[in-house]
Amino acid sequence: MWVIRLLLPTLILVVIIGFAFLNPLQTVDVYLFFRQYERIQLTVVVLISILSGMLLMFSLSVYHDIKMRSQVRRLRQENRRMSEELTTLRTSPFQEVEPEEDVL
Repeated sequence: MWVIRLLLPTLILVVIIGFAFLNPLQTVDVYLFFRQYERIQLTVVVLISILSGMLLMFSLSVYHDIKMRSQVRRLRQENRRMSEELTTLRTSPFQEVEPEEDVL
């Protein structure tokens, strides 16, 4: 598993560097949020796109992690409370209950 985690980023980096070397002079026009950017190198556009995608996925994973941690904390507190309640129920003495007489 550690080999895959090492090889995958290396492969992606090699593809990005290869793309940059194969297209050093390519320029494109970019239309982004009602603005137009003219003659920007294609390599820069691709790198910015990759970095913004990584940043978006990182922020989404942090949000998901925080949400899961708060849920785990809440469930642990509830479990602790129920364990305490169960302990008090187990240790409390029985009280004799007298049967009720039938009223007819």
